[in-house]
Amino acid sequence: MLCTLLLACDGEPADTSERQDTQVEEGQGAEPTGCDVLEVGFDGADPPVVGDLWTVWPVCDGNPVFGATVVRVDPATCASIGEGEVTWVEPGPCELMVQSGSQRAYLEVEVGPGR
Repeated sequence: MLCTLLLACDGEPADTSERQDTQVEEGQGAEPTGCDVLEVGFDGADPPVVGDLWTVWPVCDGNPVFGATVVRVDPATCASIGEGEVTWVEPGPCELMVQSGSQRAYLEVEVGPGR
């Protein structure tokens, strides 16, 4: 019986793993994907005044993007930021930046004095 088993073996280990070609063809996924147009989406009074709250999010090619997002304002004193919400705290011009992945969108906002 041992001889039969040895005669049946060809000496090569059986490779049962499936193989697939992972080479990227030129023009097909070779470049990282992203938005053609990234914009700032918001829900709140437009234009805002001191004390107003905006919920902000990135908009990629007309569609809202959910997930990890960075929100910043310049100057930093014009608003307080928390969990996708911006509360305007200082009147005057302010630049709002929303980032999704490596892409950024900017929105110039003129914050009015409080009511």
